[in-house]
Amino acid sequence: MIYRFSSVVLIAYSFFLIQTSLPRLPSRIPTHFDLEGKPNGWSDPHTLWFLLAIQALVTGVMLVIPYVARRAPSLVNLGFHKLSDYPPEAQQRVMPMVYDMSGIMGLLSSFLFTVLIRDIVHIAMTPGTRQNAWIVWFYIVSLLLVVIFYVVRINREAKKDLRPGAGGS
Repeated sequence: MIYRFSSVVLIAYSFFLIQTSLPRLPSRIPTHFDLEGKPNGWSDPHTLWFLLAIQALVTGVMLVIPYVARRAPSLVNLGFHKLSDYPPEAQQRVMPMVYDMSGIMGLLSSFLFTVLIRDIVHIAMTPGTRQNAWIVWFYIVSLLLVVIFYVVRINREAKKDLRPGAGGS
């Protein structure tokens, strides 16, 4: 629950940041950066609203995973098995882990976009500064670690009750 709430707070913060910064931004803001963090692509400041929409969409997709898992377990792949491969008792036992995994993934996604929006605003208002590339690497590594951790944990717990013949195809 705290992950979902924190994700929404970050989206609200991004909205507030855009709303308050828009009047002070130049007519062109950096929206693309090279590997060193130097701006090499510019756009209209209203592009920040598009980034906010992407933030809300990606975070929303992450947070909806448990609801999809409850209603259509065959759509949720957990490594070598679908959630529907497990008997109902095992599905019930792993659902709290699915909620936690999707909540953390949503929070990480929301955090990524919040930092990107904040960096873009800061760089637009302070020419000569660079984007911090650490956030993209942090996001990729963190998301990968979360998925691996939870998929292994979920499969270990659910494997105890795996139906014979349920395949990982």
